[in-house]
Amino acid sequence: MSFQWENRLKNMMWTVSGEYEQGGSAAEEEQEPEAGSVDIALYDAVKQGALTRYFNRDELSFYLIKKIYLGAEEGKLLRLARLAADSATARRLMAERAGIASIRKAAFAETLEAQFGTLVKDEIGRLTIQWMKQELSGPSAVTKREEQALSLLARLQDSSDTRMLLKTIDQLYNLLGDPRFEQKYGDLDQVLAVTLDDLKEMDWRDFLKEEALEEALEAYRRQLSNQAGEVPGTDRKAPRQGSCPTVIQVDEEALQKRQTYVELNFGPSCLPEAETNRLNRLLCRGAHDHCRLHFTEGILTHPLKRNYQYQYARKQKEQNEIYYRRHAALTRKSVVILTSLLKKSLVRRNESEFAASESGRLIPAKLWMVGRTEPRRLFLKEEKRNQEDFVVDILIDASGSQRKRQSQVAVQGYIISETLSALSIPHRILSFCSFWDTTVLHRFRNYEDGPEANSRIFDLFTSSNNRDGLAIRAAAEGLLRRPEDGKVLIVLSDGRPNDRVVSRGGIESPRMYADAYAVRDTAYEVRKIRSRGVSVLGVFAGEEEDLPAERRIFGKDFAYIRDISGFSHTVGRYFKQLIEEAE
Repeated sequence: MSFQWENRLKNMMWTVSGEYEQGGSAAEEEQEPEAGSVDIALYDAVKQGALTRYFNRDELSFYLIKKIYLGAEEGKLLRLARLAADSATARRLMAERAGIASIRKAAFAETLEAQFGTLVKDEIGRLTIQWMKQELSGPSAVTKREEQALSLLARLQDSSDTRMLLKTIDQLYNLLGDPRFEQKYGDLDQVLAVTLDDLKEMDWRDFLKEEALEEALEAYRRQLSNQAGEVPGTDRKAPRQGSCPTVIQVDEEALQKRQTYVELNFGPSCLPEAETNRLNRLLCRGAHDHCRLHFTEGILTHPLKRNYQYQYARKQKEQNEIYYRRHAALTRKSVVILTSLLKKSLVRRNESEFAASESGRLIPAKLWMVGRTEPRRLFLKEEKRNQEDFVVDILIDASGSQRKRQSQVAVQGYIISETLSALSIPHRILSFCSFWDTTVLHRFRNYEDGPEANSRIFDLFTSSNNRDGLAIRAAAEGLLRRPEDGKVLIVLSDGRPNDRVVSRGGIESPRMYADAYAVRDTAYEVRKIRSRGVSVLGVFAGEEEDLPAERRIFGKDFAYIRDISGFSHTVGRYFKQLIEEAE
């Protein structure tokens, strides 16, 4: 890049942004213009400065990287972001600086001339054409979807709210980029809820070095931010960063530090080291022989450092509690209904039965039979019904795929816990996710905890992946050691066990834990603990396309709930059935 051209772009950007101290980071990304593209480059620089001046560039770039992390196609997202950025800045720029209008029109005209054949091939490109033609020569005939998209863009013209900019980009992508995105991954709030811990999976090498991670993310974030500020229609390819590999390569030094990282981001172990080692030797075998277990009471209960993950967990807890307060009346009503339902079944189960017998309490009305007939069954004998006691484990999938329903799951777990506490039924509530080769089990309440522990379920937050087979195996180990005769395990999942595996230098990589292999392993664990007397119910809250996998895992004892609000009532009906079958 020539010194003269670099200075011109920097001066344009600095003048518009009013932030002369920023050093021209956006301009440094530009290339020297080819013949005929001077106005495009100039307008790019102007837009970069306008974005910096009118909006929060950090919020914009973090939104883009989080959306891409969840699976948005980077190219489509950036093309729509450029349109939104143009709409959000153009009117104010042209009102403040008369020369901007002519530069913008020239940039648009050059783009249409050079890119028309490419743009017309897809819907976002055709929207870009309509936007530019509208700005150059006025409105023209458009399709219904184009009209909807143009309406979304138009509302940005009088807004300086960064949240509105993000919302518009998000709605445009969900309209034109991937109409199923919101259904699969959630709305803007769920996108913004992606954590730094989640983003770290985009480059595993930086997991244990927050400074290096932030530097890597900053570079990619700046790149996305700069590309969002380019002229609509620009076709610049950027490296794909969104999805992380199923196998990650690590060295022994990093593996030695993984426990430190797990404790910093999920909380220290709540078990003695000797007990953790025993469980790892006992349970981490077969398909999981390269894995480890980490039982914790959570980062909020015992924080080692008030890092980003702690701040995220605290914010999610606040959102969970807000959701609970909004639905407090319905929650209390659900607890009363479930408690009453199960109490009736328990009372019937504990009632005594009396039957005529040859011994027991004499029946006076039958004394006339003495000496007249053979004296038989003149007595009533009390027979106690099966006094089987119950113990319950609730195991909740807390991987990233559950992000959009965190608060709903927390409240439903609370309803179940309150009900079981009211009935004096010992129960434990765990969530599970996996990071690297470690399956993290967050214990919200233990079997003997009192009702005051029930609210700890509001500490629930989701992250990373899920190794369902190992989590079920670990939960069952604690359940099987209980003295109660009736042992019940309830598993809330999306029917899609999926975990990355760690490959160490010089050692053959473990088998991928995904798809049919992971489903078979999870189904095997369920069958195995059922054979040992544990009643297992799978509660499915995923997509219909994953129903066959859920059926294969849990057999006939599974329930499909389209709305997570049915979770507690489904568990209640299942438990009622178990009580009545035990009579």
